[in-house]
Amino acid sequence: MYEAEGLDEAFDWDSIGSFPGEGEEKLFNFFLEADFETQFKLKGHIMSRLMNIGLEFDNIGSKPRYIIRPFEVGDDPSFIDELKSFENIFVDLGKTVDDIEYNDYLIRKKVIRPKTVIFLQDISNSMYVRHDMNRSINKTVLALIPLIHALRGLKFGLAFFESNTHIVKELHDEKDEDQILSTLLFLATASEVELWKDFWSKKKDQRIYGGTAPNMSLIWARSQLSGLLDRSVKICFIFSDFMFTESTESEEYQTIKSMLEQGIKVVACVSPLALNEKLREHAIPILSSLGRLGCEIILTTTPRDFLRRMELILDRI
Repeated sequence: MYEAEGLDEAFDWDSIGSFPGEGEEKLFNFFLEADFETQFKLKGHIMSRLMNIGLEFDNIGSKPRYIIRPFEVGDDPSFIDELKSFENIFVDLGKTVDDIEYNDYLIRKKVIRPKTVIFLQDISNSMYVRHDMNRSINKTVLALIPLIHALRGLKFGLAFFESNTHIVKELHDEKDEDQILSTLLFLATASEVELWKDFWSKKKDQRIYGGTAPNMSLIWARSQLSGLLDRSVKICFIFSDFMFTESTESEEYQTIKSMLEQGIKVVACVSPLALNEKLREHAIPILSSLGRLGCEIILTTTPRDFLRRMELILDRI
């Protein structure tokens, strides 16, 4: 195990071991609450832990589905579902043995539909406000990193949003995953001042104004996904505290509605801090509206628990 120099006395490394659970969550919390120097020493270890969680959920959401359809010329007879075929022929169609045609038989075929995904990460001011010694940016990023690693190999895009949209990777871009994950981990550890000084100030034509205005990011995600002509399942993940405009007439609500109408799945990955006493009054009506629209909603609790529940969602959609 990696042991950061000088941290042995401050933290009981042996209590962590190599096993998941309470010790692992204790490590993540220690990392997020530590000073900058300690975080710098621990980043490699934390990233390794998060990627290992991603590996545990390798090929998440690739559970095959089975479809029943009529037998066609050229199909393998071994795929015929005898029970379903007999029910179709003698019960549904009411035929006798002499009347049976080849397409009265039904076959069961395994289908795995590929997925194409867009990740949107909120970096607005409210994500950096501390609640109970934690921040929503921490909760969402520590869930997003292992999810990206679990879905590696899929075509994906990534953008950050606040009052502006900051595109990190378009679907067709070839970019180094390690660099993208390192950028995300930086978001989880940086202050707003550090974020500006060490990251955005080095990028041309990029400015952070702090408010939460996700609509342009949603429009970008919709354009990326709807522009594909393949038959993949198209999913947009939104990682946020959902301090959006509270109205079904809002631009972001209407954009999400149009995405769902186009067959794009939308998954709201919500910081659990959005449900605390100070924020829940604003967040719950928004999330309720999104749920009624047909969005999937999941809390970014702990990285492992998040992926465990995400697996159930991705197997269903």
